[in-house]
Formats: sequence, C-alpha cells, structure tokens
Amino acid sequence: MPTTTALRAPLPTGPGWRNDLPVVPGVLLDPSPPPPIRVGDGVPDPRRFAVAAALVALAAGLLAGVFLGSSSAYDVGRRADITEQGLPHVAAPNGSTLLRRADSLAVTFELPTPNPGTYAYPRADGDHPLVVQGEDEVFTLWALVFNEPERCLGACDVGDLGDSPARGGLHRVDGTIAHGGSIALDGEIWSTRPPAAGVALTDPLTAEVQLVLVPHGGARTGTDLERQLTTPIGDPSHWWTATFG
Repeated sequence: MPTTTALRAPLPTGPGWRNDLPVVPGVLLDPSPPPPIRVGDGVPDPRRFAVAAALVALAAGLLAGVFLGSSSAYDVGRRADITEQGLPHVAAPNGSTLLRRADSLAVTFELPTPNPGTYAYPRADGDHPLVVQGEDEVFTLWALVFNEPERCLGACDVGDLGDSPARGGLHRVDGTIAHGGSIALDGEIWSTRPPAAGVALTDPLTAEVQLVLVPHGGARTGTDLERQLTTPIGDPSHWWTATFG
C-alpha cells in the first residue's frame, strides 16, 4: 500500500490559532474540530451569517405560502391515468396532468397515437364532416368541468352539463393532426372565457375535471378541417378519458 508523508506548512500563530496540524494533500489527518474563527481583523462575525440565513429562510417560507401553499390561490399539479375508449383499461399511466389556479386550469394529455382502423369511430352529426379512417387523423381535447361535482346525479357525466345542479361546462382545449408515435395536447381553461357549451368555470380549485380525447377520422382540408378541429362529436364510448376529482 502506498505511503504518504505528512507535510507541514506554515500556519498562523497567536491566540485563537492552532499551529500543530500536519497537512496532507487531500487527507484530513486530525479528527479534532477545526480551529475557531477569529472575530475582528476583517473576519465577519459568524452570528451575522446565522441571522442572515434565518431571514432568508423566513422570506422563502413566506413566498412559498403565498405562491404554493395557499389553497385559495394555487394547487399543486396532479396526474391521472388515461383510459381507453369507454373502458377502464389504462392507455397511458399518468399520461395527463392538471394544475389548478384561482382563476384557471392548466392541463396536459399525452398517449400513444391510436392506429387508424383499430378503434371505434364516432358517427358524424350536425355540421361535422363524415368520419372515415385516414392515414393522418384528427384528434381534439375537451374538458368537461363540473363546478359542483357533489351535486351530480350519480357519477358526473354529460347529463350534468348546462343548467343542472352540478353546473357543468364543456371547454375546448386543443387539437391536432396526428403524425408521429404519440399525441401530446395541452391548454388552459379560464374563468373569464365562455365555454363551448354549458356553464363557465367558476370553481377551479374544487371542480371535477374530465379530459376527453375525441377522434375525428382522417384529416380533411379547408373548412371541413376547421370543423373537425372545433366540433365535439361522439359519446364516452368513443373517448379516451382522464378524470380529476
């Protein structure tokens, strides 16, 4: 085993200093406590550092209470599984997130792109173009928000939208033409913006939020594509869903 020779370097002398420590590069040979810090002669009082550190910690705690810890202004982000079309099977574990704020909701939704022809297509209704399988397909993300979920008639669903005790609203979040291996959508829902249908967001910190991914079939062009990206179709049996209670 290699040996190391202790080297001695000149150390300060006088009251308050120790000058008998052997110095070895990279190795502390003396297990006794380090020499005391001398106050004065340009060396700050360590008590001042302690007070300053306490003030910084206090300020950080107060800021955290305002921006992160106050349930009246902000709620930590949460994750939820995304389930398959109308089924309890998980399509994407923790694939969706929800961030609650005093005046809005911020959401994300990501899952592997469903292969064309392997899932159920809804039937077009209203102004929506005919839904057919395509190479590049359109998907939109919507949020069903129930301001008073405790007043839903059973589990909250589309029957609790509009003028109902639960005061539910339907909000468009995002849309895309799927090209790659996954679909990643996100957006915000604001209390100051009207919903696509039903009641506006009024209770973002306590509302139940159901995010639903709606398939629209092969991508069209022009006004037909615009209608695909802005018109909700189908029912829960056609939607991939993430629920935040």
